[in-house]
Amino acid sequence: MILGLLVRYGTERYPQGTADGIDAFRRLAGGQPSELVVIDNALPAGDHGAVEPGIALRGGDNAVREFTAWDLLLAERLPHLRDDDIVVLITDALHQADADHLDAISPTALDLLSEWPTAYGHLDALPTPVVVRGLGMAQYLRSSFLALSAYALRCVLPLATVRPESLFRSPVDPMSFYDHVTPPLYRDMVADWVRGRALSSGFRYHAGRDLDERSTEDFQVKCACVIDEHLLSARLVARGFALVDLEWWTEHDVSIHHEIADPGEQLAWRARTLA
Repeated sequence: MILGLLVRYGTERYPQGTADGIDAFRRLAGGQPSELVVIDNALPAGDHGAVEPGIALRGGDNAVREFTAWDLLLAERLPHLRDDDIVVLITDALHQADADHLDAISPTALDLLSEWPTAYGHLDALPTPVVVRGLGMAQYLRSSFLALSAYALRCVLPLATVRPESLFRSPVDPMSFYDHVTPPLYRDMVADWVRGRALSSGFRYHAGRDLDERSTEDFQVKCACVIDEHLLSARLVARGFALVDLEWWTEHDVSIHHEIADPGEQLAWRARTLA
């Protein structure tokens, strides 16, 4: 069984995002038994409907955007899944920024995910490795399209481990980070990313907006989302799960019985081969 959870907030910002997410999920499922639920955080949590025949629409929890939405539905659905079932976490922003990697989505990854401790998606890297909450972070899987087993999810719930109130001293001061929560270098990187400033790597966040263009609440929630995205991969790695880049997997066509390359090696291969 493959369960997809696609989060959106209405359809105004990404009009094509729901259709893109449905298409990506179906390509990964490859015709195997599957179910996709669209969670709309613009709707109350108790709302039920349908996006199209066979695809349910549910209201969500927008407190920490996609992470609390996923937690809400996983609390309901995860107890009914076997450990080797697959869950695909998707957002309607999956086609923003560089999206060519989505062409490499392959159902060959399903056996890998169900049989081996792995998580599958688009690998990215922090400009500088950091340690947050005792976890080292250098590479991570983007949360816009991330597949893993139900067992892996059970090991790392809840997904919304960081919330604005645990990051900031004041809800009216956007930069009031608690000093003990995040190292200064990482804190500055997260804030610059959310504000749309170029990082040392030269990349900018496609949806970045500066403090005069967004509310303090929106800024603080988005910072929490970014850190939750990074910590999800860090917590998976700490529990012994390997991060697998979908382009690396598809191009190598490796046997699941072979060793998965280190995330840094996968990114180095991608830089050499696909740049």
